[in-house]
Amino acid sequence: ENHRKVVAYRAYADSSPSPGNRDHGTHVVGSAVGNTFGPFLSFPATANIGMAPEAKVSFQDLSRGSSGLLEVPNDLNINYLLVDYKNGAFVHSISWGKDTNAYTLHTANVDEFMHQFRDALVVVAAGNSGGFGLGTIGSPATCKNCLSIGASSAGDRGSEYDEMDVAASSSQGPTFDGRLKPDVMAPGTAITSASSNGALDCATVQLQGTSMAAPLSAASAMLVRQYFVEGFYPTGARSSADRRKPTGALMKAMLVQSAQLLRGERNGVPLKQEPSDIQGFGRIQLDQVLHDTPNSLLVFDSRRVSLTSGRTWEVFFNTSASPSAFQRAALYPSQLKVTLVWTDPPGVPFSNTVLINDLNLELEAADGRFIRGNHNLSRASFGSQADDKNTVEQVVVEEAGNTTWSLRVRGFRVSQGAQTFACVVTGPLTSFPPEAANDPSDLIDTNVSPSPPPPLAPPPEVIINEASAVGLYTVLYVLAGTLAGVALLLCCVRRYRYRSLLPRPADSPWLAPHALDELSQKFNRYLSGRQSRPGSPDRSRRASRSSKADGLFSERSFLPRSGVSTYSPGGDQQSARARRRKRSFISWMRSLDVRKSGNYTSGTSSADRFTRSPTLRHPHQRPSALSVDSDLCASRNSKLNLAAASLRVKEAQAAAAAAAAAAM
Repeated sequence: ENHRKVVAYRAYADSSPSPGNRDHGTHVVGSAVGNTFGPFLSFPATANIGMAPEAKVSFQDLSRGSSGLLEVPNDLNINYLLVDYKNGAFVHSISWGKDTNAYTLHTANVDEFMHQFRDALVVVAAGNSGGFGLGTIGSPATCKNCLSIGASSAGDRGSEYDEMDVAASSSQGPTFDGRLKPDVMAPGTAITSASSNGALDCATVQLQGTSMAAPLSAASAMLVRQYFVEGFYPTGARSSADRRKPTGALMKAMLVQSAQLLRGERNGVPLKQEPSDIQGFGRIQLDQVLHDTPNSLLVFDSRRVSLTSGRTWEVFFNTSASPSAFQRAALYPSQLKVTLVWTDPPGVPFSNTVLINDLNLELEAADGRFIRGNHNLSRASFGSQADDKNTVEQVVVEEAGNTTWSLRVRGFRVSQGAQTFACVVTGPLTSFPPEAANDPSDLIDTNVSPSPPPPLAPPPEVIINEASAVGLYTVLYVLAGTLAGVALLLCCVRRYRYRSLLPRPADSPWLAPHALDELSQKFNRYLSGRQSRPGSPDRSRRASRSSKADGLFSERSFLPRSGVSTYSPGGDQQSARARRRKRSFISWMRSLDVRKSGNYTSGTSSADRFTRSPTLRHPHQRPSALSVDSDLCASRNSKLNLAAASLRVKEAQAAAAAAAAAAM
């Protein structure tokens, strides 16, 4: 075993000290894991030590000494977080960031790391730009899975009781896509920790900011992890039989569950007593969750349970009647609190919606009370509906009462894989569900019996709308899958109107051949008179289209991956009317310009052209439906480029990817 305090030191940028011998890194590490050493100390041995003094540290130096600036790896997953993880670090503290509240590449890297290594937790400082107002939280604190930390403050008011305030400089949420950040608060004002002056001296210094709050929170996560690893849960006493390794989601849920709302102010303005973008869920207070007595903490860490769309996990527990006001104010709170956290797959950088797998928390009492997760947010844009933005959901019941509660976690929209989660319950609990509650057999299928597989997104839909201006029809088809984003396919038919739900081929990135096959057969049957249509006395005289006309709508014209045959009978028995119809149609096609214009590839807003289905939210999720207006085919006088009808697969993929990226 390595008994050294610093198990690894990595100089990522260079090995030179920062100008002026800045001690930011030394101070941060001291706050988290600092400990005293030596027989001759001028202060008590327990003074100014870190939150987790027996923990070890793997340190990465990002400072470039010559400039004093940071040199951050391009990939935080592989070149940063994974390095420390291989050195044995399960909790990572980041006290740097960028002045943007967007979901950046670094933000996605952090989410990717935590999604790959479920037993790790990344703690990130929110930033010190709070003086500029809301939306000032910085990247990578904007990630979904990390624990974002704001800074609290408590001044010395003499004989008055100190109210915990929010530091004026602490950055505020929301993120660009509207998520609640920071998650929690920790002390970040006048923090005394280790100092470094470039010599082998021992000293301390006071610093402030969210950089100081983040390591204190990271150390709190280490203590939470130790609580489970050493078997303190559920009895409150150390037991080797109860040892377990918590996931990062459980560590995060425990810290959010412990948080108490700050009752002070920020810049003279009283704080609202509800979770907000200023203080998150409140300040970390570990004694609210690290209990030393049983029957006061209930934890579910779903390593064996994962939810898909339409599946529900449910457990029951009982609470006691509310205690007296004196007991409530002293030792026995009557508040029932439940926190749900899940580690979401990484989203697409700079997109407007980054949540991929959406779980919903519900709490229902036998007396009829029903509460959704995050019902008490100060900025609950979802109203009476479930939260569809955050990966943290919480329910708080001030008076639990003597009743039975049903705790449910629903897989509302799980677009990628099956989603695990962690759930923490505290309050006046009187009974516990059995350990079997974590078994997958407790999953409840919310679909109609008999139980089918979890439903996927609805299949793509081809909608054909009449264009009254030209008497023709327009078809918009969506290519969906791992290689395709959004693409346009224009087809022209006369006097027909139909809707066709096409079957989704399993594991096929291209759906267009199936659509083209059906459309071309419809068109062939129309020209050949095989399509039955009331009120058409001359349908028996209709001739088939020639091979030239067939080439315009064959599957091979758009995708070289043929194999879908089209019906194209030839013959010399075409009537004069059929030949005129064919010539008229080809002439019209030549007058149509199918250039790659703004609404198709450049990313220009096309909200006036088509409307997205509400389920089309993420590139990993296949689109369910699109509707197209008739004016897409209205440019009758433009030139036709017949070569555009023979787009290669790579060109179609490039156009689709560009449109999808621009739409995000």
